[in-house]
Amino acid sequence: MKIYWIGAAAAMLLLGGCSVKKVPPTHYYLLDPSTPSLQQAVAEPKFGSLKLAFTHPSKISESTAIYYLDDRFRQQPYSYSRWYDTVDTMFENKLLRALERSGIAENIATNASAASTRMVLELAILDCVQDYSGKAPSKGRIAILASLIERKDGTTVATKLFEADADAPTQNAEGGVAALNEAADRIVAEMIRWLKNVETKNVR
Repeated sequence: MKIYWIGAAAAMLLLGGCSVKKVPPTHYYLLDPSTPSLQQAVAEPKFGSLKLAFTHPSKISESTAIYYLDDRFRQQPYSYSRWYDTVDTMFENKLLRALERSGIAENIATNASAASTRMVLELAILDCVQDYSGKAPSKGRIAILASLIERKDGTTVATKLFEADADAPTQNAEGGVAALNEAADRIVAEMIRWLKNVETKNVR
């Protein structure tokens, strides 16, 4: 009797499945690895070697979720839109390409590399969100704390908080991604200008 009941319940579930609402497909987005707004490359490298290292101050940077902030300051992920990779990984790829293009260092490495470098650029992504909390339109907002560190003795040479936002062209995840890409371009360009102008001593 018990077996018959389980079979009947399963049949009812299968028949009922015909009326289940179809789940929308998940769309995947990317931070553009190129940075069109970069200025001309430096005449000669300022650093002999430079390594990128990311800390993880919030779950946003290690997640593939695309977050939005509503008008009640509730931060939530979009249900059917996601990043192709983690925010840390995509921004590292973008910045690495920009640094190579700028010629600011003879050698650039990621934190995963076994190479030993004189200087470390430590980055903490504090915010990467589509903000609906203000007046329309929503904005893509990014905040990153950068610290230039002398590897040998751990001395912090310089620290700067980079913040940028851009209006979203549409009020959905796609518009938010477009705005976040624009904000990321601004931050990368500003970060390289900062590295060019930061006062350092014998960093080669």
